[in-house]
Amino acid sequence: MKETEIKIRVFRTSLQNKEAVDLVSGILNNHPSVHDWNVDLEDWEKVLRVEYRDARVVEISEILRREGVEIDEMPI
Repeated sequence: MKETEIKIRVFRTSLQNKEAVDLVSGILNNHPSVHDWNVDLEDWEKVLRVEYRDARVVEISEILRREGVEIDEMPI
């Protein structure tokens, strides 16, 4: 797979409402690896789906943890 192809990672999070999502949106919107993302607040696992273009996306979980978000990658 080429580095420029879009890949997907899915995470279980502790994000509980739109306000919490808004707090992390700046991080996700400004991360150079992230192509697109969304959070399903209706799902009991508050699933964060991230489309990305290179391997630096692993930084996202580390950054969000520093912001107090519990985040665990889920197998897809």
